[in-house]
Amino acid sequence: MDSISPESVMSILSGFNLWWRLGDIHKDYSKPMKRNIYYKAIRILTNSGGSRIISISGPNRVGKTVLLHQMIHALIESGVSPQRILYIPFKHPSFYFSSLKEALTLFRENVYADSDIFCFLDDIQVMDNWEATLFSTSAEYPNARFVATSTFDLSTGEYDGGSEHRALTVLQLPTLSLYEYCQLVNAEDLPRIKGSLLPCDLIRMSRQDSDELFRSLLPVRAHFLRYLYTGGFPRLANPSDAILARQLLQEGVVGNALRLDIPVNYNVRNTNDLAKVFYSICIQSPEIISYDAIAKKLNCISRPTIEKYVQYLERANLIYISNPVDLANRHFLKTRPKVYIADPVIRNTTLMKNVMLADPDLMNSTVEMIVYKHIRTYYALNPNVKIGYFRSSGSKGKQVDIIVSTPKGKTFIDVKYRDTYRLKPDDAIWALSGEAQVCLVITKKSDDYGLLNARPDKLYRIPAHAFLYLLGNAEKDNYHQKGK
Repeated sequence: MDSISPESVMSILSGFNLWWRLGDIHKDYSKPMKRNIYYKAIRILTNSGGSRIISISGPNRVGKTVLLHQMIHALIESGVSPQRILYIPFKHPSFYFSSLKEALTLFRENVYADSDIFCFLDDIQVMDNWEATLFSTSAEYPNARFVATSTFDLSTGEYDGGSEHRALTVLQLPTLSLYEYCQLVNAEDLPRIKGSLLPCDLIRMSRQDSDELFRSLLPVRAHFLRYLYTGGFPRLANPSDAILARQLLQEGVVGNALRLDIPVNYNVRNTNDLAKVFYSICIQSPEIISYDAIAKKLNCISRPTIEKYVQYLERANLIYISNPVDLANRHFLKTRPKVYIADPVIRNTTLMKNVMLADPDLMNSTVEMIVYKHIRTYYALNPNVKIGYFRSSGSKGKQVDIIVSTPKGKTFIDVKYRDTYRLKPDDAIWALSGEAQVCLVITKKSDDYGLLNARPDKLYRIPAHAFLYLLGNAEKDNYHQKGK
């Protein structure tokens, strides 16, 4: 079977585009809670001078399809005719045999003849040569707006200098932040935070105001402990069957990426080797990795192949890469990246780890992954911010877990999610604190907050649940202001 009849394609499109007949989206997609990225995306889409292509990437099961339907609903509510809106789900088998060009032609012949359309392309990575096709189709329809979701980040490097590139906005949809998770589960005991209060602002706050703030944040801790277990996938937030939900996550997120998305897009023939590399990273994350060490352990996979697979995993939004930062020409590990799994529930499900029953090291690494993801998400739209880590050279090198570099200076962050810990003057975050504006120590206990008396001008302790909630609230505040 080399093709599918136009009548069949049109019938399938009509089934997915119910607003042509009903005037709005199906109630199953009418989700009241909106991700922060929604406000950025809908502002660009409805701005006459905005980008003609919006690319939204993220792991499977993270909510990309729901986001598209929320945007469609917003367009219809704003007065856009439902007939001007086309949605194409490329993972439907019929579109393995029908091209984007054919679908657009049928749409214009049967639904809306003009070219000023809104075209929503879901899971576009399934389509052959999808990046080039997206750009060429946009050029062919200069009055149209395209919103495309994909497992992969759009690679814009191949299109530099073209008009299509200048008309492009690239957004990432990560897993839920703690703040978004609390909204999704309809938590009723959450504090109201005034303005965009960032964790690094707390170092200038009075003790009385700090006590009041952290008392108000106490209810967040219970939700944070649940969030540690469920992770940031919406399907797991309110699961009727937690075990089944985690199995679906493993198959739908990791399985689809390793067995389908990456092999198809990058012509990976040995999917078992790809899975082995990913499993090895899960075991080590969030540690500094050595490609040579992984190659030696796996034996049959070469170092260049491992490097290539790591790049594929990063572009598929399964992992994040944190590169070393040079501090005042100090000796540091120049070429070894630190790798984070995009959401700790992916790692813990892959390794069959129950974080609620875990040892302190696993709990600490889980919290570090979540902290890194929140920081990365908060600064995602700011090209002037770099996020990395520092570790001095040598067998006993000292390390700063996360370093945020902005034009105004650096913020050092260490995760100490343990019942007891010691901060010593020779710890990197203390010894190098003179090179940072603020140094934050992420703690476990609700009452473990405030300035470190030995270095009150630089070092500030903040419980993990408070750090994440404040950062998520500030992110929401920024997106809402820009999205009005």
